[in-house]
Amino acid sequence: MFQLCVWILAGAMARRKDGRDTRDRVLRAAQEVFAEKGLRDATVAEICARAGANLAAVNYHFRDKDSLYVEAWRHAFAEAHVLYPADGGVAADAPPEQRLRGHITSLLRRMTDDGRLGHFHRFHMMELANPTGLVEPIMREAIAPLRQNLLSILRDLLGAHATEDDLVLCEISVVGQCRAVTDLKRRPLEIAQLKRLGERSIEELADHITEFSLAGVQAIRQRVDANARRRQSRRRRAVRISSSA
Repeated sequence: MFQLCVWILAGAMARRKDGRDTRDRVLRAAQEVFAEKGLRDATVAEICARAGANLAAVNYHFRDKDSLYVEAWRHAFAEAHVLYPADGGVAADAPPEQRLRGHITSLLRRMTDDGRLGHFHRFHMMELANPTGLVEPIMREAIAPLRQNLLSILRDLLGAHATEDDLVLCEISVVGQCRAVTDLKRRPLEIAQLKRLGERSIEELADHITEFSLAGVQAIRQRVDANARRRQSRRRRAVRISSSA
């Protein structure tokens, strides 16, 4: 009886492992196919063929194509965060200049990874170009830590007088440069100079974007602080006039 129980338990564990393996293969295949074709043009049949799984397995684990799309998104974001955390491995108490470089490096690696995470950026861009409405909560949940990390760095760099608009505009500038690097790395460019730039290492490009961004942030901080001093001066003048009246 004991041997029978052991045999039954071993069989159950093997089936669970096989089920997990099948589920993981389907998720990876789905990420690739959805990244290439989007939700509308992707087919479950092609996903199953790439995963080496049958339709019944997809129905069992994910119910339908829409649910598979959502889970593929969730899995892609989770994998991206593990491989390339937002802080880039820089300590939270490091100077903001170092933290900015860590964030930029992580973002560049996440966007340009053609190996372990090659589908992720294409997947993201496909959803942005053809929104499905299915993954908005996941996008907000997954992107929020990235945004908060960058906005926290920018707050430290811009100082207390910066407005939310100042922060967001600087955020757009930093992320926009990283997306431009993605174009250099991924697209076949005819302009030789741009092609040479695209062949530079991530570290070199991260250094440039960080240097450029810090110079821009410093200029904005000077303007923001000057405006704050002028407002403070006007308030003091108004108080003096009111007191002498």
